[in-house]
Amino acid sequence: MRYFDHDTTASRDHGINALRLEHGSVAVDLYWVIIEKIYDDEGSINLTLTNWETKSVLHLLNIEFLELQSYVKTMLEIGLLEGDLGELKSDRALANIEAYQRRAETARQNGKLGGRKTKAKTQQKPTGFQGCNQSGNQDPCKKRKEKKGVGGKNNPPNATASGAGEDKPAPHAVSLEEHVAAMQAASVPCPENVRSEIMGALKAVSA
Repeated sequence: MRYFDHDTTASRDHGINALRLEHGSVAVDLYWVIIEKIYDDEGSINLTLTNWETKSVLHLLNIEFLELQSYVKTMLEIGLLEGDLGELKSDRALANIEAYQRRAETARQNGKLGGRKTKAKTQQKPTGFQGCNQSGNQDPCKKRKEKKGVGGKNNPPNATASGAGEDKPAPHAVSLEEHVAAMQAASVPCPENVRSEIMGALKAVSA
């Protein structure tokens, strides 16, 4: 394990304080070195003199092996550790390690199965006005527009109501005389000079 839980009240622990009162802060440093090593190895550790790691610890804390033996003996008496120098362990640390290993194994098995199963996504039907040209046939929307508008396949321009394709007659051209007569009938005032110009134009056209 690379990490482990550390209580925020560890500095006020009765066992830690008893160890500090008996041997000073260096004994507490040794305790945490041992705990870290237990978590790192995920099991008990060996601190006998013949073990090369013991010599490394002695050098790290600048203590003698007899001092280490005395500190560890106090830790065992207080209940901070269990076992002996050849197999030092912490029951609380080992319980945490076992729980971690169970979680790791569960995650490993889930990984072999492809992870956690997710719910299959079902394709939802489109909502709103999207019914045109979904079946691959002739577009019904276009068909409706052709029937309603002018210029479609079913409704060509200039077609009569009966379906015949005859052209509509050209609009009737209005002559100047009819225009003047219409103005008079509508009682539209026409200035005399304009009337004279219109009548002169009519005579020129008739000539």
